[in-house]
Amino acid sequence: GGDQGEEPGALGARHVATLAFAMACSGPFGVENCVRTFGATWSLVGFLLTTLIYVLPQIFMTAELSLMVPLNNGGVVSWVERAF
Repeated sequence: GGDQGEEPGALGARHVATLAFAMACSGPFGVENCVRTFGATWSLVGFLLTTLIYVLPQIFMTAELSLMVPLNNGGVVSWVERAF
């Protein structure tokens, strides 16, 4: 199940927070190297700032684009077909 009071298949705050963490903390530079270099406090501050400045705008843009195209399970392909 999901969070209470949501439509089936809807993303809740917990899901968005998990996606934001994964987008901010994954990739070629791992969390371990950041903590080893800058310490736990500054690493956490950096991850929070990255999430606020970089990840949240991406989430909002993706949500806005997904609401523009009628639900036809095409995803990004639907956006590109509509653009061209």
